[in-house]
Amino acid sequence: MNQLLNFILKVTAISAVIFWVLMLLGFLMDSESIGLVTGIIILIILGIPTFLLYKKAFQKKANHTQHRTYERPTYSASKNIDIQKRNETFDDLRVEAEVATPVEIHKKQEYKPTQTSKQEKAIPTPTVDSRRFTFNVAGVTQHNDKNRDIQKLLRRFGKLYCEENLIELYGGFTNKDILEYVFEVSEFVDLEFKDNEISFVPEPTNEYDPNAIKVFIDYGNEEIHHIGYVPKKHTAELKNLLDSKNVLAITACYVGGKIKEIDYDLEKDKDIVVTNELTSGVKVEIKYKEQKR
Repeated sequence: MNQLLNFILKVTAISAVIFWVLMLLGFLMDSESIGLVTGIIILIILGIPTFLLYKKAFQKKANHTQHRTYERPTYSASKNIDIQKRNETFDDLRVEAEVATPVEIHKKQEYKPTQTSKQEKAIPTPTVDSRRFTFNVAGVTQHNDKNRDIQKLLRRFGKLYCEENLIELYGGFTNKDILEYVFEVSEFVDLEFKDNEISFVPEPTNEYDPNAIKVFIDYGNEEIHHIGYVPKKHTAELKNLLDSKNVLAITACYVGGKIKEIDYDLEKDKDIVVTNELTSGVKVEIKYKEQKR
């Protein structure tokens, strides 16, 4: 096709040169009409065959493209056997690779129930249902058994406990963090006491309630501190719970106290962080179990 186009371009160029040469001769011979007519005749004689050749070549190429089909290569019997052996070899290599793949080693195994005897099926398995018993310590605004102000005691020893145990106040949030991420946060948000740090001591000599139970917290110093009482309405329930030996865990945390929160400053026309102080308190949570059959 490229050769044909080159041929057509050459013929066209030659025709144009002859045309302009004849026009120039006719001009020199003062017979422009003769040169023009002669040039046109030459253009027609050379142009029509060129156009026909180009049209024929274009149609031939279009027909070749339209009717072109893909012929599947054929192989002899020996070649077919070689190809089959090669495919079998590739299958073996693929299987070996799949076995060695780490993903297949960690493939999730299907669950297959184990067979149990009728006697084992007849015995029900006890299930443990955990429950929670919570209360806020009462009397935190009073003085304790050593005539100490419980509010001051909670604030003072709460900070000391955090320092000794590397607990950050306000959860480690700065004022910028509070403005960007949280709305409010308390001073002792991450402070939590567990199990042996909390103790309950009955006080049968209490003049107001012979069933009163004191609450003590061990801050890690040489003595434990009386911080209040179990609310009167919960004393009987707590006593029964502690006697049942079903207690799984005991935890306590601070509530109230100093709280940083976002407020709007009218003069500065923007949000700011302010510190408000509420009554400090302690919330106790006891997790216990109930066995069912």
